[in-house]
Amino acid sequence: GATTQNQTLVRKPNVCAGVQTDPTADFPTLCSEWDTLGTDVVSGLGSHMSFCLENCEPANKQAQLETANVLDVVAFPNPFATMTTLRFVSPVDGEGEVHIYDLNGRLIARPFAQTVEAGVRYEANFAAHGLPNGTYFYIVRTGEEVSRGKLLLIGE
Repeated sequence: GATTQNQTLVRKPNVCAGVQTDPTADFPTLCSEWDTLGTDVVSGLGSHMSFCLENCEPANKQAQLETANVLDVVAFPNPFATMTTLRFVSPVDGEGEVHIYDLNGRLIARPFAQTVEAGVRYEANFAAHGLPNGTYFYIVRTGEEVSRGKLLLIGE
């Protein structure tokens, strides 16, 4: 009895994998994988939550991070409005740092600087208060391992 006509669809936060069934066959995942909002409702769009890192199996990215032999970083949310969290598990013991840069290569923030242990999950929160919308870059360094990525600040 559910319909998508005149509805805004938002993926439920517990969905941790892509489409598993044919959505053209009466949209079987509509009620189990999607929240429906009324026509032209935009509240919450662009700030979707996901519990996949902590709760979903087998698509558990955190489990992949903890068993990896390379430095891998997950930035969530990304794009973000005011704050994002960079999660990482160091493959080695050593000094850990997270640096945020603007498009001109200027250091904007250093939200993390401490000794890290191999196999332990760490988080660095980056609050972008007062910064203009746009693209920023992160560099996460643990020991000799380095990971780089992009962050997109979309404001509120």
